[in-house]
Amino acid sequence: MKNEKLKSEDLNMFKRINTYLSIILIGIGLLVVLVTLYLKPDNLSCIPDIGRLLYSFFELLGFTLFTSGIFVIFLQLPDWQKYFEERLKHIVMEQDYLNSLDHVSLSNLQVKTLKAYFQTSDIDKEGSFLNYFQDNISQYINQPYRDDVKTEINVIAVENDGYIVSDRIIYNCRMVGGKIQDFIKWKPDKDEFIEIRSVVMNVKRKDSDIKEVLRLESHGADYLINNEKSITLNDIFKSGLTCDIKEYNEDGLFIEIKSVYKIEKGKFFNWSMAHPTRNFYIAIHYPDNCSLQFQHLLSHPDKVIINDSKGLFTMQYKEWLLPYSGVVYSFSSVK
Repeated sequence: MKNEKLKSEDLNMFKRINTYLSIILIGIGLLVVLVTLYLKPDNLSCIPDIGRLLYSFFELLGFTLFTSGIFVIFLQLPDWQKYFEERLKHIVMEQDYLNSLDHVSLSNLQVKTLKAYFQTSDIDKEGSFLNYFQDNISQYINQPYRDDVKTEINVIAVENDGYIVSDRIIYNCRMVGGKIQDFIKWKPDKDEFIEIRSVVMNVKRKDSDIKEVLRLESHGADYLINNEKSITLNDIFKSGLTCDIKEYNEDGLFIEIKSVYKIEKGKFFNWSMAHPTRNFYIAIHYPDNCSLQFQHLLSHPDKVIINDSKGLFTMQYKEWLLPYSGVVYSFSSVK
């Protein structure tokens, strides 16, 4: 209330100053006009060019000062003020006007808007979450994202030193700024798997059949990509498998990644998002002689739906996930 009172007093003082200045402008302008009319010679042609120029200048100056004072007084009338305020609001909210602003101006406008929305003056103080959001999170708004990510993990065999796992991931690529993600990438952490038996990447456009774009298969001690390029297990851990999909730039492009690998018993595995993601579902099938430990790392735990029955665990999360958020899990033998 105190701040509002001070603002009101400042506004009234500003209006009074404008009124005084307007009256002064009108008086000076009227005086200049009268003086020029009084001193106007009967025949302008009898005075030199510089004299006529000065006379015209002062005559125009007088009229300008006079009309400016009148105009300022009219602007302070309530109806005129309301009219111009509404017009300015309309202009400021136009997308074309916002597009004309530079990055700094838009950032400042964002901060002012949030201050007005939350009625908080220190929302942008040093070390605030708003600063962190602008520097680290807001960039994801302009990035392509994944929709309806689903993964199915099956423990298909139990061996003395680990488990053979079949893994299938599907999702839809969604456009932002006229493009989807540039590539598909499958990258396990270092020493995450004991061995990798196969990896297959497929894509599907809306009006076409599913197409295989990458296949990795074991070939002795090494691996072959599309039956051509040979790489090692360490190469996969270091760089992962990447497939360029720029030529498939389509909103809703369907992606499928299937893999078979061997994991160590009792070891925890991290399944995290590589892109901003909307809606996530995971199903884990495991035999009776296994036990599962599972933990999600999600920002809205109240929106997590879990079903845990013997041999089958499912989790559904119909919300947004930021990159690097996800789940961790581990299989171990039943004692």
